[in-house]
Amino acid sequence: MLFSLVRSLPDEAGSALIVGHNPGLQEVVLDIARPDSGGFRRRVADKFPTAALAVLDLDINEWSKIAAGCGTIADLLLPRELD
Repeated sequence: MLFSLVRSLPDEAGSALIVGHNPGLQEVVLDIARPDSGGFRRRVADKFPTAALAVLDLDINEWSKIAAGCGTIADLLLPRELD
């Protein structure tokens, strides 16, 4: 369902903020993201708590092209890491 939502975004939108619930949000982040050197994907797989934020860089030019493994997690912000 979230993949369909993202695929339907207008290409004029250079970025998008998706707010959702688990397990759906965690699953879509894991589906989109390839493993990364910072270990962000592994951390999301371990736990993606309420109010977490994952920033993804996608290797696509059109939202309709989003697919599994088409991006990486560029940053991950977890509530417990905030002051």
